[in-house]
Amino acid sequence: MHGVPQRQDSGSSLIFEAGSQWSQKIFSCATAVKATVKTVSFNYNGTDGLLSNLAVTNVQDKIYPGEASMPLWGVENTGGGYTNFQLNLIWGLVSPTYENNANVSTVRQPSLYLPGWIDPTYISSGTGDLLIGSENLPGSDFAPQALETTYCVSPDGGCNGIDYTGDTNMAMWVRWQQLTTSAETASLIPNLIFTDTAASAIVGTKGVLGPGNTALQNDVSISVTPFTQKVRYHYPFAIPALIVILLLALITLFMAITACISLGGNISRLRLHLKQGAAGRIYTAFLYAGPAVLTMKSKDWSRQLGKKIIDLSEQFPSETLALQWPQKEVRAVEEEQLVDSDDGKKSWSN
Repeated sequence: MHGVPQRQDSGSSLIFEAGSQWSQKIFSCATAVKATVKTVSFNYNGTDGLLSNLAVTNVQDKIYPGEASMPLWGVENTGGGYTNFQLNLIWGLVSPTYENNANVSTVRQPSLYLPGWIDPTYISSGTGDLLIGSENLPGSDFAPQALETTYCVSPDGGCNGIDYTGDTNMAMWVRWQQLTTSAETASLIPNLIFTDTAASAIVGTKGVLGPGNTALQNDVSISVTPFTQKVRYHYPFAIPALIVILLLALITLFMAITACISLGGNISRLRLHLKQGAAGRIYTAFLYAGPAVLTMKSKDWSRQLGKKIIDLSEQFPSETLALQWPQKEVRAVEEEQLVDSDDGKKSWSN
């Protein structure tokens, strides 16, 4: 087991600063699972029926007055027909009636080291799974599988889908850093992971309906609490958005009412302002037809004055008829003279 790096120089033990000095310990572990009977003292306030009021006050090993009062442990005896690789043996407390049974190996003592086999390929590959795709017989499979997940630890969840490395949990990382300062405290890490896994996987082997769970009377009532998933919204967070929506609604309503009351006048006045503000109409009104140009229809203005060319290169705008002509044609226009025709009218000639 690789310990969490410990900082050797001054500075925060939570920040890997450039140039800082660290050391990392490596521990060799051997683990066995032992079943024992404990004496537990607790207080419980049952007025509201919640387990949150249950408080454990003391836990200690049970004291037996003599060997005869010690528990009788039994382990399944297959007669050598199976290996640990093929079968996890069933174990548990047995009645004295079966103490000499040929299919059960018994021993009377305060505790029992549990049998079982761990698949090393699960630990090395991280493909094991305690709860999915495998059996979970408390008296047979839970101990090897829980121990298997204890040593199958990786940032992606290992064998049980939980990251026990501390890679994604700073509080856990600090906890492991504190425990890996010595071998004595580092041994608590496998115990904590094993306890966390076993506690969520084991609820006991005793039923509530009597022998074989088939009793028809004196059965125990079971309280079932249904759980449903709901998404709730904290309404005070919506106050700014509601205010904005209200203001937008009021502005939209005001504009709609205003448009309905003065629809015709506003549109005609808007059209008139657009005509009077157009640069083309201003220049043509100044050079040609006067103020009437500013109010005439758009089609009439385009037909009569839309093709006029205005010269803006001088100090004042002026009309030009040869802005796009070649230079020699411009000179020809400049040589035009006004002469009298036979009918007495004036005309232009080149």
